Amino acid sequence: MSAVAIEARPPSAPWLDAAALQGTQRWQVHKFGGSCLEDADGFRRVVEILADAAGARAFVVVSAVRGVTDALLALVEAVRSGRFFATDLEDLVDAQRDLIDALAPGAKPLADALDRDAGELSRLLAELGAGTRDTTALVDRIAGFGEFWSARLLVAALERRGLAAAGVDARDLIVVEATQRGADAIAWDDSARLVASASGTWTADLVVAPGFVARTRQGVVATLGRNGSDLSAAAFARLLDAQTLTVWKDVAGVLSADPRLVRHARTTPELSYAEAEELAAAGARVLHPDTLRPLRRANVPVLVRSSRDALAPGSRIVGVPAGCGAARAVTLEENVVLLGVRGAPPSQTLAALEHAGVQPRAIVQCNARRSLDIVVAAGDRARAEQAIEAALGASALVEWRAGLALLRAVRAGFGGDPRRLAALYGALAELNVPIHASFQDGHDHGVSVLLPQDRARAALSAVHARLCVEAPGVAIAVVGTGLVGGTLLRQLERELPGAPDLRLVAVANSRATVVDTAGIAPAQALARLAESTQPADLDAAIAALAQSGARRKVVIDATPAEAVAQRHVEWLAAGIHVVSANKIAQGTSRDRWDALRRAERSGATRYGDAATVGAGLPALKTLRRLQQSGDALLALEGVFSGSLSFLFNRYDGTRPFSALLAEARERGYTEPDPRADLSGGDVARKLLILARAAGFAIDEADVRVSGLVPDELVALPVDAFLARIGEVDAHIAQRHAAAAAEGKVLRYLASLSADGRATVGLEAVPLDHPSAKLSGADNLFVFTTERYRERPLVIAGPGAGADVTALALLADTLEIAAA
Repeated sequence: MSAVAIEARPPSAPWLDAAALQGTQRWQVHKFGGSCLEDADGFRRVVEILADAAGARAFVVVSAVRGVTDALLALVEAVRSGRFFATDLEDLVDAQRDLIDALAPGAKPLADALDRDAGELSRLLAELGAGTRDTTALVDRIAGFGEFWSARLLVAALERRGLAAAGVDARDLIVVEATQRGADAIAWDDSARLVASASGTWTADLVVAPGFVARTRQGVVATLGRNGSDLSAAAFARLLDAQTLTVWKDVAGVLSADPRLVRHARTTPELSYAEAEELAAAGARVLHPDTLRPLRRANVPVLVRSSRDALAPGSRIVGVPAGCGAARAVTLEENVVLLGVRGAPPSQTLAALEHAGVQPRAIVQCNARRSLDIVVAAGDRARAEQAIEAALGASALVEWRAGLALLRAVRAGFGGDPRRLAALYGALAELNVPIHASFQDGHDHGVSVLLPQDRARAALSAVHARLCVEAPGVAIAVVGTGLVGGTLLRQLERELPGAPDLRLVAVANSRATVVDTAGIAPAQALARLAESTQPADLDAAIAALAQSGARRKVVIDATPAEAVAQRHVEWLAAGIHVVSANKIAQGTSRDRWDALRRAERSGATRYGDAATVGAGLPALKTLRRLQQSGDALLALEGVFSGSLSFLFNRYDGTRPFSALLAEARERGYTEPDPRADLSGGDVARKLLILARAAGFAIDEADVRVSGLVPDELVALPVDAFLARIGEVDAHIAQRHAAAAAEGKVLRYLASLSADGRATVGLEAVPLDHPSAKLSGADNLFVFTTERYRERPLVIAGPGAGADVTALALLADTLEIAAA
């Protein structure tokens, strides 16, 4: 093995001799945090990760086991407050013994070292209590034990795995200034000479060092402060001129949002050092800015990966990332307040806050008016108020606004791209979220927006969906999962793989709702609904459409529900296209029909209603094209109900009418309550829709309907009605016999005359009538127009069944998507 395993890369590491190091293999630095080493299984995962990296020269920096450093500092506080008990230290040491027994049973050197450490800790705590030594140095000594325990244990576990590993003491390699913390405290030249000299003696391919700890120029033990282990890793990566630094965490990289707030936060594949620093400053779960600065200067790429999913690529932090477009991430700081200062020098205000230890979260300065708007955490308000009052007195006007949250969208160049800004503000506008202030980062790494706290989380989800997730061209919400809705979901399952621009983002029925802006697999929608704890919520489904960021948003109403039909006007006016099999919205009052047309115009939307009449038959489309071409409807007649068509096409007197009705229900031809068909109300609605599409200004009262349900059965519950349906058998048998005696058959017809007379009812028709030739559940539409006066235009075919109705819904949806 070469004596020195680093390669100079001027000017990032000027202290290294490039000639002496030419041709050597460069180090890869790995850092494992306490969350990766929280228990024996965590250590085992780390061992396997390093085993997979065998062959590369790996320098490994470790944190203390999760919670150990906090426990050590708690011992310090207990001593200071006089509440220290020896058993607290014993419990902490016993937990380390348990890890040794699990990972390296029988390893006497490890056990002996732990015993020595326990004695040393007891002595240091006693000195701290006695006040005989410098408190800072004592606390640093005590706080750093956890990292040494992790390093020793990992070396032992690696050796048991058959890997050659060696431990080094970071205090012999990293030198810091005693009076400082963080990256600025490191004495880089002194540290570089120590690392260059020591690395020549390392003979193992795996070298393990404790993070967090260092020493001063005077040889006193010190620590690098909170996040110190990450900084240790960054320092070693720079000092060794490493090929990469991989920081292993319990998350799969730098996330586009806090996963606790945004369900579908994704891993950001690549971002710049500057963007990562901005995210860190905004409180995102990413490396501390102190960690990133040394790496940025040395141009060492950083990989952030998950030890729980080592196969996932994670995130890469580099100088100039590839790609453009989406924001890298969106962050949210909740519970902030806005401080406005007018009439005082901004520098005086900022100096007062700095002296009070208050860190502004965002600043907007207007020098011309000597005004300053500053966002601070709500918890800092009391200190900020005292500092401002002491510094400014009554010379300035000071205003506070509470109950706010700060949302940041981070990406280099974000503020200079009007399309991205429009997407950000557009997402907030769609949710009607007021903006109290906006701030552009001075380095153009992003934009911050101040929002009401009670709307902040909804805003975060909407902005994340718009800026950080590749938005679909068309987002779909399906309402209703009965026979038609369930069939539609199966059809969507076949359709969506070939149409990546379409995404199902919400499914709702009368019991539950599922929303997922990342997309719902239609095949899983019913199972997810069954497991959902979110009750039926149309507003949640509509919000998912808004949050999807899609260019077009479509609600598919596969219900017969009045409550859903009532929302059609609202949705259309809001810019959401509606595709419906629900006849109530268009087939009831004329006022509602007119309101739908106005909503289409105002929202620049389309109302897909082909499934409301004739299922998959092109009845409405044909009629509208005739109208658009200048033809005029003179008369309309036909069989508009697939269920009633089936019943009377099959009825020949040999089987009771009620038995045929039961068969029709089983085949899915009827509505859930068959009285909707037998009453003639369903046919009447279809006739109204067709008549209005043809320009006839008729209302519900203008349609004369003769139903098949006796008055005494109209108000019964469904089950009670079905139990008594046999009461209609005699009446139907009598009508059939009378028609047969005349050489005719029974058909349930709807008709519209040129003067607007509309009728619906059971009629006896001759055998040469077009409806007499129907079979199964066929529908029939006979259009007599100016152009088709002598030979009317006839449309006939399957007019009932979930398959054809769902296909009509799907066809309208695809037509809107393609527009």
